Amino acid sequence: MELSECFIKIVRGCESLPPEVRSHAPEALAVKESCFDASYIEFLDTQIQLSPRGPEWTARLRQRREDLRPYCGVRLLCGVVPVGSSHFSVYITPEQSVVVHWEEYDYPYPKEAI
Repeated sequence: MELSECFIKIVRGCESLPPEVRSHAPEALAVKESCFDASYIEFLDTQIQLSPRGPEWTARLRQRREDLRPYCGVRLLCGVVPVGSSHFSVYITPEQSVVVHWEEYDYPYPKEAI
């Protein structure tokens, strides 16, 4: 199964995602494999400690760290699901067929990133 097909299937079946994300899954952009190491978790720890963008962003980073830490060194798929004037960044583990983390951004996905 192609990466984007796998991503779409798992996103569409994830009950914990907002319904609009599941319904827009076929429009996913920038689906790619991702694997991070302990240095990314350390980076998140540093950013959480410094809190350079304020408490809301720090809370987002804490959640990201909590969700992704168990998947350090594990192959993930990540992709972007555009929904109206915002977009959702979604991480899945294809081996377990589950969404492990997602975040909403309240602006459209930049066309330069495609």
